Amino acid sequence: MQSETQIHHLLTFCEPPFDPACLAPHRTRREVLSTASAAQVREPIRTDTAHSAPYLAWLQPLRERLGR
Repeated sequence: MQSETQIHHLLTFCEPPFDPACLAPHRTRREVLSTASAAQVREPIRTDTAHSAPYLAWLQPLRERLGR
C-alpha cells in the first residue's frame, strides 16, 4: 500500500481532517528540536523499508483493529 493511501486510512481512523501537508512532512517550516531523529524529519517518507516482519506477532492485534 502506498504512503498516501496509508496516510488517508490513518486519518480516517483517527478522525482528524486531511491536510495536504501530511503527504510531505519533510517540507515543514517548523523548527524540530527535541527529538533524536530531528534530521530524519527533513527527509521524505521512505517507502522502501520492510522491517516489520519480526514484529508481526506483536503487531497483529493492531492490524486486526485497523482492518488489515
